[in-house]
Amino acid sequence: MKRNLFLLLLTIGLTIGPFGNMVAAQTVKKVVVDPGHGGWDSGAVGNGLLEKDLTLKISRKVNQNLVNNYVVDTRMTRDSDVYLSLKQRTDFANNWGANLFLSIHINASGGSGYEDYIHNKTATPEDKKVQAEINKEINKILIEYNKKNRGQKQANFHVLRESKMASILLEILFIDNKSDAQLLKNEKFLNDISEAISTGVGNALALPKKGSNVVGTSNPNNSAIEKVNISKATGTYIVTANSLNVRTGDGTSYPTIGSLKKNEQINVTGVTSKKWYQFSYKGKTGYVSGAYLKVKPAVPKPAPKPAAKPKSDPFKVTKASGTYIVTANSLNVRTGNSTKYSSLGSLKKNNQVNVTGKTSNNWYQIKFKGKTGYVSGAYLRAKPVAAKPAPKPASKPAAKPKSAPAKASKVSGTYIVTASSLNVRTGNSTKHSSLGSLKKNNQVSVTGKTSNNWYQIKYKGKTGYISGAYLKMKAV
Repeated sequence: MKRNLFLLLLTIGLTIGPFGNMVAAQTVKKVVVDPGHGGWDSGAVGNGLLEKDLTLKISRKVNQNLVNNYVVDTRMTRDSDVYLSLKQRTDFANNWGANLFLSIHINASGGSGYEDYIHNKTATPEDKKVQAEINKEINKILIEYNKKNRGQKQANFHVLRESKMASILLEILFIDNKSDAQLLKNEKFLNDISEAISTGVGNALALPKKGSNVVGTSNPNNSAIEKVNISKATGTYIVTANSLNVRTGDGTSYPTIGSLKKNEQINVTGVTSKKWYQFSYKGKTGYVSGAYLKVKPAVPKPAPKPAAKPKSDPFKVTKASGTYIVTANSLNVRTGNSTKYSSLGSLKKNNQVNVTGKTSNNWYQIKFKGKTGYVSGAYLRAKPVAAKPAPKPASKPAAKPKSAPAKASKVSGTYIVTASSLNVRTGNSTKHSSLGSLKKNNQVSVTGKTSNNWYQIKYKGKTGYISGAYLKMKAV
């Protein structure tokens, strides 16, 4: 009977143990951060920017903010410049069992500001909560930078329709709007918008903050506070933010011990793996985010003063020749290579002289009334040498063949015209002749893409090319 009781307890233990671990693991939320486009699919293009590069940059910042500040498990659909289909992205999130799918994009086609989307038919209360929290945090940044909030919207995008968890798609400013593009090139704006997104996610999912159960200073015996890894660093840095919190550790979860104002300078003593800088603050060790610091430029040491030259010291003359024309109304001829030497006479404007040498300070040696004289090169110009007539060509060169269109790599998909009128040309630039034009919102099926972002299509039975700057991919 004891043996049977032992076996029963062993069975219960094996059942509860793994189940208990599974439940504990599930308490950590999972977030997939999805940088839109990638690889051959550049997304929207404008003002020297590519959408695929911006979405990856912002996504990395959002992902790092989440990891640094919250108890959360994150993954990115891509962390390099590679192409992924929409299905690959949602399959990745579904198979991992994510709690949130966060897709980041940049807008285009003649607008300005920010907007976000959840699905137009299957949106859940969780979707709406995520949208409301992220939009609220981003709106604070939009007000600071005087940008429009275009609102919380709904659409039938693939990544919203096919994901099995809460999902949202963000459109952060317009790449083809000059004012918006200036912000997309501004590192501080990208940091601010990324922090707002991660804060919105944290609020929506009720993510526990790292170290949130610790009050006051860091407690090394409490596992919620991570060990700060310091590398040696030195130098003077300048604060770029209007107000920068000084904390007891390298993250926003650590308590604040004070703040610094814009343009204050600090001498750093170390840097952490999260790019927070260590320095001494009012007798304590403090940390500030490196995102809001810039290195103070080093002041160049003054060059040593040259030793005073002796009066009328000898000067070296290198061999030179040629005929020069005087450009000044009157030019003194002197006994040496500076104005401290006595004058032998003068030359008038357009007088010609044959030089015999040149000094290191651009004075020319000449013969003047049987003596050796010197004139400043600042008031001389070389007499032009008569050009020899070019030999007649033996025969007329053959006419250059018309430039052929560049080689197009194979791509496919349906795109929508965003310009009012878009020329279809015989090659991949405006120097090629036009076959006709497409109107705004016309749809085209592309068959290829050139290296300079022109798309190959079939147009009235011919092969044509249209600029990718005026196309957007049709939502599936």
